[in-house]
Amino acid sequence: MKLLFNIALIFSLIYCIIASNGILYYTTVVTFGDSTSDTGNAYRISNHTWPPVPPFNSNGGFADNLLWNQILTQQLLHNTTLQDYSYGSATTDNELVQGTMDRSPNLIVDYLIRNSTIPPSVRQQIFQYISKTINETIDFDQTLYVIWVGSNNYYFNESLTPLQTVESIIKCLNLLIFFGARNLVIINEPPFDRYPGFRNKNTTNTTKYLYIQHNEILSQRINEIYLSNYSRLRIRLFDSYTFISKILDNYINYGFENLDNCWDTQSDSLVIIRCQNITKKIFTDEYHLTSVMQTLLANEFYFKLAGSNSTSKGISFISMNFHLFIVVICIMFLLK
Repeated sequence: MKLLFNIALIFSLIYCIIASNGILYYTTVVTFGDSTSDTGNAYRISNHTWPPVPPFNSNGGFADNLLWNQILTQQLLHNTTLQDYSYGSATTDNELVQGTMDRSPNLIVDYLIRNSTIPPSVRQQIFQYISKTINETIDFDQTLYVIWVGSNNYYFNESLTPLQTVESIIKCLNLLIFFGARNLVIINEPPFDRYPGFRNKNTTNTTKYLYIQHNEILSQRINEIYLSNYSRLRIRLFDSYTFISKILDNYINYGFENLDNCWDTQSDSLVIIRCQNITKKIFTDEYHLTSVMQTLLANEFYFKLAGSNSTSKGISFISMNFHLFIVVICIMFLLK
């Protein structure tokens, strides 16, 4: 009888270890947003005119290779499908502010086509998703929804306040919740004032405080609305601002050579390649991250989510090696 009890105890310990290691088991990841997540949608609707390919990847994603959501689903999660509805130049809601693909006007090739191309906003993206899947059976427990949007609101309408943009994001979030979503992540805005397209300008400090305020209001509103009122939901905020700032502060330690962009899309009528090895760069062009940087971002996203999964169940996120050490000690003690 004692032997059976000891065996049962050992298996219980092993089960707790597996549960506490924060492994994510989502079978589907659905992303909504702008060029930070767009794997090729803007390229498709702009008749392959934006972004310029090459140097952007062959599918028209806004990086030299894979984006963070592709890395997450293809390399970090297991047997997971990515459904990406993001579009470059998208805003939160075209009824609030409408985006067009008019960046880098000096790139005159096909400018009239892309300047007249209107991407679906995140609100429209969500309606597209709902319309497409309304008659499908969705396992909401195994589906993760991610929204990363905001910067284009301020680019296309400088008079918009962070509160207006955040409230628009909240409306998008509510659309997904009413549809049935249970696992949602909102990504806050990165430190754009430190990106090449915004650095060393008269408006740099204004840009800095704009996004600091945006992120503070976003965090506050999510805490106020969801964290105490929706017990069946798991809504998390991923802090891209702090993570990317840490990389920029210590870029040499992460293998990057400087903070310059590899591609110049603003100075001439053609894209100018200014670096020989893009894997040593954080920025592809003035506004977007390289695939190497996207990999760091995807890893941080995964481990932050895995950690929040485990800690939300009252189990701390401790390394597997430590857990195995504890199990070995327990087994030796129990079998004496």
